[in-house]
Amino acid sequence: MPTTTSSEEGWLIQTVEKIPIVGYVACAAHAVSGNGDQARRAAVNCTSSSVTALEVVTGAVMTTATTVGVVTGGVVSTLATLSMVSWGVVATVKTLVVVTKAVMRTVVLLGKGVKVAVAVDGGSDCAEEGKNVDNLENDS
Repeated sequence: MPTTTSSEEGWLIQTVEKIPIVGYVACAAHAVSGNGDQARRAAVNCTSSSVTALEVVTGAVMTTATTVGVVTGGVVSTLATLSMVSWGVVATVKTLVVVTKAVMRTVVLLGKGVKVAVAVDGGSDCAEEGKNVDNLENDS
């Protein structure tokens, strides 16, 4: 069969030659019909578009993987930060409990001191009742 020139071929055949993987069907059709030059052209066009498609897919996969990695790292970092902050809050609350107990003990001691001072000055009948200073915190 005689070979046809590129201008005589339809746009559909040239388009099919450039479709990744599918273009190899056009290459085989050209080769079977004895059009060696068109078969080579179809193989080159299809190989080029297939490599380009593979590069695009690889780029998309790598971009997605990178994005997933960044998001995962961000989530892990956020969880770690929240964990540390919650530990800090718990430690602060524990410290406030200790400080509150210390303040309450100081108030009790001051109260005992005031009751003793009043008892020594004779302004109270605590000494007359025989009450011990240690039992004063139970009085209301």
